[in-house]
Amino acid sequence: LLEPSEGSLKASCHHAVKKIEEFILNH
Repeated sequence: LLEPSEGSLKASCHHAVKKIEEFILNH
């Protein structure tokens, strides 16, 4: 279990959420 991996995973999820929000707002 690597905590750094978990941290980067959460960062990726957060980035994906922002992308989805932009898509929804623009369409």
